[in-house]
Amino acid sequence: MDLPPDELLARLKEGKVYAPDKSAAAVNNFFRKGNLTALREIALRKTAERVDLQLRDYMQEHSISGPWKTVERLMIGVGPSPYSEQLIRWTKRIAATMEAPWVAVYVKTQRPLSDDAEKRLKKNIALAEELGAELVTTSDDNVAHALLRVAKQNNVTQIVIGKSMTPRLRDLLHGGSLVDRLIRESGAIDIYVVQGDAGGLQSKRRRFFEIPGINSPLKQYVISCGAVFGATIACYLASRYIDYRSVGMFLLFIISVLSLFFGRGPLFLAALLSTVFWDYLFIPPVFTFSIAHPSDVMMVSLFFMVALASGILTTRIRTKETMVRRREFQATALYSFVNELAAAENTDEIARAGVKSLRNVFTMPVALFIAGEDGTVDKAPHPASTFRPPAEKELSVAEWVFANKKPAGAGTATLPFAEAVYYPLIVHGTCIGVAGLVTKVMTSENGALLVMFLHQWAFALDRARLRVEAEKTTILKESERLNKTLLSSISHELRTPLATITGSSSSLMDPGVAENKIAQGILAGEIRTASMRLNRLVENLLDMTRIESGGLNVLFDWCDIRDLINGVTTDLHDELSEHTVVVTFAEDLPLVKLDGPIIQQAIANIVLNAAQYTPSGTKIIIKTDFKAGNIFLIVEDEGPGIPEDSLKKIFEKFYRAPGSRAGGTGLGLSITHGFVTAHGGSVEVRNRPEGGARFIIRLPVESKPFTLSEA
Repeated sequence: MDLPPDELLARLKEGKVYAPDKSAAAVNNFFRKGNLTALREIALRKTAERVDLQLRDYMQEHSISGPWKTVERLMIGVGPSPYSEQLIRWTKRIAATMEAPWVAVYVKTQRPLSDDAEKRLKKNIALAEELGAELVTTSDDNVAHALLRVAKQNNVTQIVIGKSMTPRLRDLLHGGSLVDRLIRESGAIDIYVVQGDAGGLQSKRRRFFEIPGINSPLKQYVISCGAVFGATIACYLASRYIDYRSVGMFLLFIISVLSLFFGRGPLFLAALLSTVFWDYLFIPPVFTFSIAHPSDVMMVSLFFMVALASGILTTRIRTKETMVRRREFQATALYSFVNELAAAENTDEIARAGVKSLRNVFTMPVALFIAGEDGTVDKAPHPASTFRPPAEKELSVAEWVFANKKPAGAGTATLPFAEAVYYPLIVHGTCIGVAGLVTKVMTSENGALLVMFLHQWAFALDRARLRVEAEKTTILKESERLNKTLLSSISHELRTPLATITGSSSSLMDPGVAENKIAQGILAGEIRTASMRLNRLVENLLDMTRIESGGLNVLFDWCDIRDLINGVTTDLHDELSEHTVVVTFAEDLPLVKLDGPIIQQAIANIVLNAAQYTPSGTKIIIKTDFKAGNIFLIVEDEGPGIPEDSLKKIFEKFYRAPGSRAGGTGLGLSITHGFVTAHGGSVEVRNRPEGGARFIIRLPVESKPFTLSEA
């Protein structure tokens, strides 16, 4: 990145990057000038993007009001206007020409949108995202302030806006048109005023005044008229008891009540009718629209303005309350969803949590397709899905979405024949799955919430995938470690007896030793001891292989525990020669049904372990007990004991306690644990209070009394 390609090629040829023999191959293959130039451009772009993000974070942390014109950044306001599409495409062209990033902002106001406007808005937002814009959604009644706030937060240097088409009277009431307010308050930010569609704009003349469209249902207008009529009739019937000023206050109260439930249109109609009825029926002279006293003229005028203003303000407050509640619901739903995903531990739990939350919040069936290890999306939806695509064409849509990383299906411009709309679950540019939702026309606000849900779902699924990969990596590392330990231990264990056998056999071939019977006996004994050690090592490896592969067959037969323990002490006579072995049998010990050779080997491994790791001259105690259908075999020693940290690991493969004497593979106790577990029993170890270790083998067995004939 910091060197031009020619200089880097020169360094390669001089052997300053690779060895001379490798430099020639590198220059002739990949590191050609074109590739180096492309790599340098990619690196510079990535670096610029990263530094730009760091600058924006710094500005936000230190409350620096933008823009900080280190790089050009464009912003466009996106709305339901039919001219937004031309503005979006124009902004994209300018951004591409300037090689600058751009932001698309949608400002949601209190004014409700019709179904057609919602469709146009979704189409415009989708177009901006498709063309590479960074989408930002915010809420504010003052669109100019919202746009400038987002521009400063994102270090925008240029704002693109279309020409104003709102009536001049409305612009005057709001302090000027949107374009005028942006230019007046933009400060160091440049404003581009663009004409979206020349033909369309010229054909539609800008009006000075425009009657607002009817957005409220007809039912609200009817109820408003009925309430005013009812209140007027009630006041007229009571006109002998109340004066006309009290009637005005009562009608004003009715309008205030209506503002709690209805929109601006019904309130305007109610205020107008109340003013007319009050003037005609109650203000002297009655049954005429003339007003006798000038003070009453002012009172009627103020009545209409106060009624209209109070009603509109109450409606605005109610609308804001509704928006706040909606945002609170969305924030709570998203927070709960994130908590459920955080608590999930694997892919299945994350899939179930996502399907459940989407069903509860958006009330729609959901299908989840997860990418397999081969890089393709699964043909069948996850079992947690509540929507099962009924036809092959639905699956083909999901595959298209996975391959192209773009939404498709019902309600979109791509593959609209599908029953559901499918969204790609993308994390860091990689598609890890597809979510299919059977939905009707969705508002832009719910659409933005859905996108946030899907993003969180995708990150959670990716986290589970990375966790599985990390576990596999850990297993591989552990396997490597065990293999190295095994090779190191076995090589040491093999080398020692083989060296003894080699040396002793070489000595036996010496003519001087051939005539010495005593020397021959000693050498033959060493060969026998080394051979037994080798045989024990091979048997341990075979036993561990049988245990791990599930090929250990337990053959139960009636056995005498005394015989098994006596067999252990006999087989290990040489190894126990430097220790005092004390064997204690329980009284009336019955015959038990178990696999005698396997249990004898398990006891032998513990006794041999005690002999190897305890000082010479100490005792090794072997005891038995029989209680409630369980046989207990206890082996105690007077050695140094086992470190507390090693008590839980002592039965693991290849584990050797810190400070252990050299030699051994760490398989004996692990094999004992496997043999005992195969009998349905357990083996545990603890340190004795008086010093040394105590191993306890518990075996649930079938028993019968010991008889002389069986002996």
